[in-house]
Amino acid sequence: MDRTAPDRDRLFRYDRRIVANAARATFARWHDRALLALLLLLPVAAAHGALADRPCRTAAGVGFGIGVLFGATVARSIGARLAHHTTDGPLAADALHRATRWRYSAIWHAYGWAALAILVLGARPALLVAATIGYLVGMAFGAIDRFVPHPSPGGAKIGRTLREWLGRPHAGVAAGAALLLVLLGMRFGGSGHAMLVAVAAVATGIATLALTIVDDAAIRFQTAAGWGWSRIATTRGRGTLALAGIGAGGGLPIAGGMVAALIVAVAAAGLLLMLLRILTYRLHRRRFADGLVSVVSALLVLVGVAMPVALPLVVVALLWRVGRRASARTWLLA
Repeated sequence: MDRTAPDRDRLFRYDRRIVANAARATFARWHDRALLALLLLLPVAAAHGALADRPCRTAAGVGFGIGVLFGATVARSIGARLAHHTTDGPLAADALHRATRWRYSAIWHAYGWAALAILVLGARPALLVAATIGYLVGMAFGAIDRFVPHPSPGGAKIGRTLREWLGRPHAGVAAGAALLLVLLGMRFGGSGHAMLVAVAAVATGIATLALTIVDDAAIRFQTAAGWGWSRIATTRGRGTLALAGIGAGGGLPIAGGMVAALIVAVAAAGLLLMLLRILTYRLHRRRFADGLVSVVSALLVLVGVAMPVALPLVVVALLWRVGRRASARTWLLA
């Protein structure tokens, strides 16, 4: 027996206790747990309504995509957590032990696959094989970032400068003007309406994702300095609002009402994602907050696809509850 080998389950038990304590603190009251139950049941019902009557190939493709999303998210979370344990965690010796790392990863992947299986079995049991294959593919993609070299100090400085510029309102003005130039060029170039709609959706989505980037450390600092979440969101969202106003206002005469409405809808979705990040960053550390936002975003997408009428109610209830908890964090050091 190797007496130098650590307890192979100790690292997993340590993180499981952290997750359990965070969940217990987040959902401490009965209405928090009722909202959690609603958020867990609605996606299963939504997925069942969206996939039950679809052709087998289409449903299998959706199941495969969901599996890829689950696998990549879990793999990246595991890799980031092991990297933290290796350098800064109190169980660094365990994290450096190869057998412990493999066991830690296998157990968390089992939990991830179990969550995927519950969703798929509730939606359409025949998709479990396709979803499982997708999960394995996602695992492979999610592990790739472990082998990507870290950026140099110069690259980090450039990235920081770019993020600061994207947080200013004139970045949204520039993005809106560029979007109008693209649509205008396509219009005079003879592109069809379907192509205009596709390009507007993709370009607005890329610009919105860039404009709604938030820094978790900055959010926590502003929270400790007395900024409410609404003030932070208003400051960070001005660029996206400028993009939506310029894009929709100029896109209406250029490409029609459908393109203008699409630009507004994509920008609104980006603002909602940014708001969820701001609220969760005020409550949790970045890793847990990003994972929580990813799960909630996927649930909202499923609800929107299957039951669009219920989506506004779910969004309002979610923001009201999380916003109340986030407001209580103002002036608190975390």
